[in-house]
Amino acid sequence: MIDILCGIVAASISRDRMLVRCGAQVILGAKYGTPVDIWSLGCIVAELVTGRPLFTGDDESDQLSSQLEYLGMPPVRLLAHSKRAAEFFSSNPNLPRYCSVAKIHSTDIDDNDVDGDAALPALSGSVNKSGLYRFPPGSKCLNTSLLQINGRSSAGVLDRRHRV
Repeated sequence: MIDILCGIVAASISRDRMLVRCGAQVILGAKYGTPVDIWSLGCIVAELVTGRPLFTGDDESDQLSSQLEYLGMPPVRLLAHSKRAAEFFSSNPNLPRYCSVAKIHSTDIDDNDVDGDAALPALSGSVNKSGLYRFPPGSKCLNTSLLQINGRSSAGVLDRRHRV
C-alpha cells in the first residue's frame, strides 16, 4: 500500500526524501512485504509529528547506518538472504562497512589475564559525506533522541502535555 502511494508521489518528491522512509530490507535488497509498509508509515507519521525525518542519510549506505545507530544490527538471517548485504557489511563477521574495529586493552576488566595484554574488539563509527559522525550499531537511544526534538531536553513527542 505505502509502496503504491510512494510511487504515485515519487515524481514530486526527490529520491533522498523517499530514502528516509526505506526499511533495511529495501536497502539491502531482501524480500519484503507488509512489515516494510508499516515501517514506511511509521516513518511518515514520525515526520508529520516532529517536522523532520526519523532517520536521515546522504545515500543508501548512510541511511542504513543512521538506522543501525539506533536499532542495532539487523538479524543475521536477513543479511544472509539479502542481495546487496555485501555492499554494506563485511562477510566475516558481518560488521557494517562504515565501522572499523579497534582493540581496547582490558587490564582492568580481566583479572584472570596473567600478562595484562588482553584486548577486546570494539567498533568505532566514521564520518559521513556531510561531516556527521555515525556511531556504531545500537549505540544511540531512540527514546532519548525523540525527547530532545526541537532542542527540548525534557519534553517532546512522547510527552502528551507538550505539543511539538
